[in-house]
Amino acid sequence: MATTSISLSEGKYKFTETEYVLICLRYGEPWREFVGDKAVGALYNHDLALRTENKRLRKALEDIQIAEYAEEIDKIIEAALNPKDGNG
Repeated sequence: MATTSISLSEGKYKFTETEYVLICLRYGEPWREFVGDKAVGALYNHDLALRTENKRLRKALEDIQIAEYAEEIDKIIEAALNPKDGNG
């Protein structure tokens, strides 16, 4: 299993899961181990899933914005190459 981690409160807490063991560092020092604490593990996994989905959605939004920008550029180029005022 891969190691995953989440930082909270501007890095005050860092939760790390390795081999199904969830630990927490507070200010970089060992603070708590959550062996057998299914509620905290469920919250950790839910937060991790939400962060992953957020990243995917932000990338999709960025792709949409790039596509819209490209469409606008195409319109400007088309207007420049084919002026409608009859002078070109």
